[in-house]
Amino acid sequence: MQFSQDFLIWVLTALLVVMGASFILFLSAYGKFRRLNKHLERMLPNGGGLEDLVNRYLSELAQLQEARVQLEQRLAQLEKWAETAVSRVGLVRYNAFPGVGGDQSFSLALLKGNGEGIVISGIYGRDDTRVYAKPVKDGQSTYQLSTEEQSIIDALMH
Repeated sequence: MQFSQDFLIWVLTALLVVMGASFILFLSAYGKFRRLNKHLERMLPNGGGLEDLVNRYLSELAQLQEARVQLEQRLAQLEKWAETAVSRVGLVRYNAFPGVGGDQSFSLALLKGNGEGIVISGIYGRDDTRVYAKPVKDGQSTYQLSTEEQSIIDALMH
């Protein structure tokens, strides 16, 4: 009988130790749960549930994806427009004839991104002024370009 009483004491002691450890683990888990619950309550306005929060974020994500698609379409339109828009503009003023000062002559180049466009030159002289327009394609013209015209086109192409 003595053996069984000693055995029971050891079993009771072991059970008390296990119960104490379980209680400590329970308190630790409960504390973590409370902190997590408080954090969740701060994330969920108006007492909504986690499902409401996820649904709200999914809705916002869908809106952002739609906005991204619209921005990509707009960017494609702008890139297409940029190919046909005048994006390179250059102007040089100079004296076309000796003895005529003030840099009254000019060459104006208006080119698209692909090097297509026009160069307009105004040649100022004492008695008259002449204006010339020459087409440009790939940085070259079918008409002979003056040094000033070619230099401004070269500068815009590089």
